[in-house]
Amino acid sequence: MTTIPFSSSTSQMQHTGGVFQVGPSSNQPVHNCYDADKDGFKHLQAHVAPTAYASQQGGDAPKCHPNTRTVILKAMMDWVLVATMGLQWILWINGAAGAGKSAIARSLVDLCVKQQIVIARFFFFRMDPTCNNTKPVVATLAYQLIKSIPALDSIISPIMQSNPLIFNESLETQFELLIFKPLRQLHNESPIEKAIVFLVDGVDECSGENNQVNVIRTISQFVAKKAIPLIVIFSSRAESQLQLPFNSPTVDSILRRLPLDTVRG
Repeated sequence: MTTIPFSSSTSQMQHTGGVFQVGPSSNQPVHNCYDADKDGFKHLQAHVAPTAYASQQGGDAPKCHPNTRTVILKAMMDWVLVATMGLQWILWINGAAGAGKSAIARSLVDLCVKQQIVIARFFFFRMDPTCNNTKPVVATLAYQLIKSIPALDSIISPIMQSNPLIFNESLETQFELLIFKPLRQLHNESPIEKAIVFLVDGVDECSGENNQVNVIRTISQFVAKKAIPLIVIFSSRAESQLQLPFNSPTVDSILRRLPLDTVRG
């Protein structure tokens, strides 16, 4: 391994086997940047935030205790199974801090996995710098889609190879090129019959109110077109800035609201 000084103080760049690591010399996490020309999937993987989707599988991650929140979980699963046959393709779970939104979301992931429903998720967490911002959102969702639907790899990886700086683009462009366009292409080649689920938890824990709104608006506007069977679940506090995208006519017309404060069980 060859170490090249990145600055005279706290940062360094390391090169090994085609992998560059840039970051502070302390214990801060570093970013692995693969040569996209050689392996688009590894380049995508280098931008993934593992804790943003895998944390719900860990033993320390809170989930609903058995026989609690059963009414809510049943309502959510019933919606997932029939959403694309109805008008409401977006579900917004909202409630105060401590209402159990993330625990419910993690339990829903388990239920979907058991029923072999593709569910790509991103859990925002304010205290974790790897998943409290929008930078890794698209890569993390796209990575999960490829792992669940391998046919997407042959569509997404060439895009990564032809545009290795794609993660410098806007969030909207990243979504369009790495998620929406590939899903449309896949659906045109072989119709997707079973709904794909996106779950975005803790939107209010994403840094920057504009970023919070942008995540909701970007995903919702695509889902509203109903070009493919893609449904989305958002989970957050019912904060005023988040009301704006949900109250827009395009989103509100296909939105189901599930306020936890009004549901028991």
